[in-house]
Amino acid sequence: MHTIEYRGKTYAAEGSRFELLRDVVLLAKQAIQAGTKPKNYRWFREGGDFYWLTQDNELVPMDAYDVVALHACATRAKVDRLYRDRLREDAMVA
Repeated sequence: MHTIEYRGKTYAAEGSRFELLRDVVLLAKQAIQAGTKPKNYRWFREGGDFYWLTQDNELVPMDAYDVVALHACATRAKVDRLYRDRLREDAMVA
């Protein structure tokens, strides 16, 4: 399983958690467009803070801006892996 580091914590960068993060980031962007402020952890639903799970299942509160940044970090890591794999394949062929 590929992981990423974000603000000192380790998160999944693939699999079902990453798939769900892709959906959640859409809601985070909508909340930002609607005016939610940084450190507002209740952007996802009224009455409760939003949390995301680390690789070892620790609950970490995240505002909408954190979710967008985490998703961007995970996506960059996936693209970087893709490029590394391609370079590795090219080197094997050469």
